[in-house]
Amino acid sequence: METELQTQEIAIQTHQPLMFLDGRPQKTLEQIYQAGNVSGVAFAEQVPDFPQMRVLEPQGVRMALGAIIVQHATLIGFKGLIDPVQKEDIIKLIQSRFFTLSIEEIYKALQMERYREFDMRTEHYQLINAPYICEILEKYKEWLRNTRQTHHLSNSLPSPKEEELSEEEKEAKFIANIQHFYNDFKQNGRMPLFCGYLYDGLKRRGMIADFTDEEKELLTKRYKKRKIQERDNKSLVSRLKQSFDRDEDDISLKKEIALEYIFENDKLLIEIKSNENH
Repeated sequence: METELQTQEIAIQTHQPLMFLDGRPQKTLEQIYQAGNVSGVAFAEQVPDFPQMRVLEPQGVRMALGAIIVQHATLIGFKGLIDPVQKEDIIKLIQSRFFTLSIEEIYKALQMERYREFDMRTEHYQLINAPYICEILEKYKEWLRNTRQTHHLSNSLPSPKEEELSEEEKEAKFIANIQHFYNDFKQNGRMPLFCGYLYDGLKRRGMIADFTDEEKELLTKRYKKRKIQERDNKSLVSRLKQSFDRDEDDISLKKEIALEYIFENDKLLIEIKSNENH
């Protein structure tokens, strides 16, 4: 029951959409999980419709991979956190050898391993590392190849269509995403996970003012308090952030806290329409 609740928790708390490189919102992790729950041939038929990881925003891909792998580790009974050296090796492996797969396929491959749908099981020996993940993904690719051949599905998967957007359209998409996250925060008190890239985008565009000395002091206090809370938090989301944040995780956390303060105090230097009263 505990594992089931943890799985539900990660699905609920990672409801924010991943992003394409041009800023278009993509599916949420919960939708990715649902897509992965489609079985056998039906899933293989849907594969060409899934966006490859190479066209998604890198930080969003990292978050999704972290959520999926930590969830997998929990469900197979892995104890403790994934070693920082191993986690970087896993990410590099996926980004270099399996970047043409989709997030849905990564989830599906690990699910199939748990459900013993491959001919042979890959033992983890309480070690989640790149060779372990690589062997599972190679088994998935072979399964997909065989399934397409057996059921006469297309062997060549079309490259995802990358819509060319003008700079003005990209800016409009970025503002629309800020609007979405701002309203979600105002209505539900939720901030998107790993939202440092949003802060960077606002800063780069000159859409946020510099903090005063008093505000910097307040943000420092919030950062120290949050750091203690995340260290003591035993939730799966906390395990995800601890396991898959890189060395600059402190900087990421500071940006998240700064963005939360900006939303909280309406400090954006752009006009944002609030839905609070609608």
